Amino acid sequence: MSVKKNDLFMGLYLLAAVIFFIISIPSWLLDIMLAINIGIALIILFNTLYAKEVLDMAAYPTMLLFTTLFRISLNVSSTKLILKNGWNVKQTDEYIAKFLADEAPKPKKRLVIVNDVRIYLNSVKKIVSTINDAGIPAQIKQEVDGDDVIVTLRIKNTKKPNIAKNN
Repeated sequence: MSVKKNDLFMGLYLLAAVIFFIISIPSWLLDIMLAINIGIALIILFNTLYAKEVLDMAAYPTMLLFTTLFRISLNVSSTKLILKNGWNVKQTDEYIAKFLADEAPKPKKRLVIVNDVRIYLNSVKKIVSTINDAGIPAQIKQEVDGDDVIVTLRIKNTKKPNIAKNN
C-alpha cells in the first residue's frame, strides 16, 4: 500500500484540527498555525481564480470543509488560551494592542535638510568629474544671478540615435 503525499498532508491537517479542539496550544504555535491557515486559504483562492475549467476544482468543496474545520479549531484554541490566562475583554484588548505595538514599524530617522547650496554644487561637480572620467565629455557652468545660482550642465552625446526618415 502506497501513501500519496497529498493524502498524508490532508490526514495530518485534519489530525491537527482535531488535536487543537482537544488540547490547548501555546500562543507562538497558534500564531504559526494561523499563518499557515491564511497561506492555505490564499493558495485555494488563487487556484479557484486561475482554474481554466470547472473540473479543475472538483475538490473545492472538500478543501473548503477542511480549511473551515481547521480555522474553527484555531478559534477554539485561541478562546482556550484566553480562558486559560483568565483574561477579561479589557486584558485581551491590551494584549492585542501590545502585540500590534511590538510589530509596528519603528519611525524612520528624520531627514536633515542642509540649506547650504555649496554642498549641492560640489556634488554636481563631482558627478561631472565622474562622467568625464568615464570618457564622456561633460561641462558645468555656474552663474550667480542675485539670490539664484544658475547651473548649466552640458553632456556630449557620443552615440547619435538612429532615426529613420519616412519618405
